[in-house]
Amino acid sequence: MKIERNRHIALSDGVRLKADVYRPDGEEPVPALVGWSAFGKEVQAVGRGRKPLKLGQCMDDLSIEISGIDFWVEHGYAVVLVNPRGISTSEGVWRGLYSEQDQKDCAAAVEWAAWQDWCSRKVGMLGCGTAGRIQPMVAALQPPHLKAIMPIDLVDDLYAECYPGGALSNYYLPFTSTIPMINAMSDAEAEMDWETLLAAMKESLKDPAVQSDPYLYRTMDTVPPRHFPWLVDIILHNKPGEFWEKRSTQNKLKDIKIPMYCATLCYEFGRSTFGAIRAFLDPDCTAPRKLMLLGHPVDRHTPFEEPNGEMLRWYDHWLKGVENGIMDEPPVKLYVTGENKVRTEETFPPKGMHFKSLYFQGEGKLSFQGPKGETPEELYHEPPIYKSQFSRNLPAVKYATQPMEEDMELSGPVSVTLYSAVDQDDAIFVVKLWDHRPDGTRLLLSDGYLKASLRGLTAQSKPGEPVHDVFHPLEVAQGEIYEYVIGMNPVCHVFKAGHRLEVELKACDAESYSFTDFVTIPRLFSSGLTSGVLPGTKFTRFQFYHDAAHPAHLLLPIVPAAPADRWTDWSGGEAHG
Repeated sequence: MKIERNRHIALSDGVRLKADVYRPDGEEPVPALVGWSAFGKEVQAVGRGRKPLKLGQCMDDLSIEISGIDFWVEHGYAVVLVNPRGISTSEGVWRGLYSEQDQKDCAAAVEWAAWQDWCSRKVGMLGCGTAGRIQPMVAALQPPHLKAIMPIDLVDDLYAECYPGGALSNYYLPFTSTIPMINAMSDAEAEMDWETLLAAMKESLKDPAVQSDPYLYRTMDTVPPRHFPWLVDIILHNKPGEFWEKRSTQNKLKDIKIPMYCATLCYEFGRSTFGAIRAFLDPDCTAPRKLMLLGHPVDRHTPFEEPNGEMLRWYDHWLKGVENGIMDEPPVKLYVTGENKVRTEETFPPKGMHFKSLYFQGEGKLSFQGPKGETPEELYHEPPIYKSQFSRNLPAVKYATQPMEEDMELSGPVSVTLYSAVDQDDAIFVVKLWDHRPDGTRLLLSDGYLKASLRGLTAQSKPGEPVHDVFHPLEVAQGEIYEYVIGMNPVCHVFKAGHRLEVELKACDAESYSFTDFVTIPRLFSSGLTSGVLPGTKFTRFQFYHDAAHPAHLLLPIVPAAPADRWTDWSGGEAHG
């Protein structure tokens, strides 16, 4: 292997980026795979030469987003790892995740790699997380030598990830805290005049959500706002708009003309699962596409090498012209948790999926038989300054089915319809879907969130996928019962016989790790506390109704048993190094 460190990539505005190149010995030109991670190129090499680590092990570092460097070189590819501008050793100013400047710079790096003497003029891209999410945005710019991509993680709507259900989340605080920003500036600072910026920052300090988080408050109280510029932009852009559209794929897919393999884990939070599914299904995108759902995040390793076997087949076909049959197979591969096997499908949700309502009943029961219970359940929320945020200390109203008599597969979008009254002028609803196992352990499958004032639905809403009008808040009269339709993350899971489906209704989403609750990073800090939607700052009493007049229910995507020839033994392949 030949390794060239700190190669200069000169951009059109004179800024120079630093790149490391790993390529095979020999003189034969090879395809290049560009890795563009906000965490920089240096950390990507940390995983070389050691076994990937699983969630909870020491050094399980999610900033390692590009895996299998040695694997790719051994299979005849050059790997080009680049520090974005303003990151680590590269010049210039970093403007936050997925900025237009980052997208253009990455496209320039693709073309730089293509014109190296060792390159065959065909380029793909590598990576998950930020290195995966930027791939379709770069492809939409149509750099001439980018021939195929396989993003692991996509984000269709970055606003919805940072404001799930309209509520501010500090999810990006731990996730981005290890980005080696050397010179960074928020879009807000770059595009606002100084007086307008200071006024906006001062106004943000009145937000109870910002006041409840000392780190967010300090970020917005620092002048100039350079302590954590990405958080500055998240807080100052608190409604959908151009800032978020530039950093999301949903409006760019029509411009992608090269083959795209959309891959993701079935995350219980965030937009990565939505992003991959919607990119695969988008009717305005004419590029060849495939979809792969890789299972639950608790089973992933760092570096994330599980997809590399399939990715090798993808790039061998599109960058080397190998006829390996990958495009002759069904376009969808699903790792179905619970069953823990891979199945091929023609689309997602799978054909034959039908929605079925599972109703809330009294005494903490869930049943397909209909709503039941005259007395509403109550939940009392105490603000975080008065109440420990450890999960075991947080109140929750729980509902569960009886143990399953037979296996039941859910594959597709999930939503919940609640009927609730609160004694404040606004509140935050949190819904969590679990697989409760016979041994007492639980696996968290999906989350959903909604601010009470943003319950209004738009015309874009579909069964299982409500879309809320965040621009027109509705009045929340104290004690009045309203209907709340809350979208949850898509699932691909089999509840085995003997397991129970469990739902938690909460007002706070802090989640600590325990040996009976399996959740994923960044739910899990070294401190034991977690990131997520910031809790309400007022004492709030919730009442949940589930009678004939208020048929509260889950809308579940039921999938019939698949024929045996749809199941395979493929598990994602292995590729260490």
